[in-house]
Amino acid sequence: MTMSKATDERLNKLLALGSRIESEERRKKQEIELAKTRKAERRQWVEENWVQTFRPKIESAIDVLNQKLQMADMPRMRLTEPAPGTSSKVEMEISSDVSGRSIRSAVSLTEDHIQFQHYRRSSAQSVSVGHNVISLNDFTTDKVNEVLIDVLDAFTRDFPK
Repeated sequence: MTMSKATDERLNKLLALGSRIESEERRKKQEIELAKTRKAERRQWVEENWVQTFRPKIESAIDVLNQKLQMADMPRMRLTEPAPGTSSKVEMEISSDVSGRSIRSAVSLTEDHIQFQHYRRSSAQSVSVGHNVISLNDFTTDKVNEVLIDVLDAFTRDFPK
């Protein structure tokens, strides 16, 4: 097929433009797929580390704190399974039958941090009394201990010091 020079130039410009458009769309789709893959890998890493690292550190810190609470004749802190329908992985609770005080801390996990939301139950409703956030990259036993001390502080709040 023979074309005039002007038609041939116009065709070549459109072919170049079409090729650029297609290649840009392919690149965008590849970036989206790569982002999805990375996000899924990160989610899997977070879940694996929740089981292997994060939860065991929380449990270990609670065990150490419970030894001190026992010596002080105070109730022990415990891990409980979260209420159905919540985003919490686990809840920490310290409650006393003697004083009637109870503080729970819902532990939520995201792709980059663990959040602890502390609350007190009062007449069937929950009242927030504080929260902590620990970056997954900065998740140490010392940081967990700070959170547990904050929960204990909320538990003893309102008592004369």
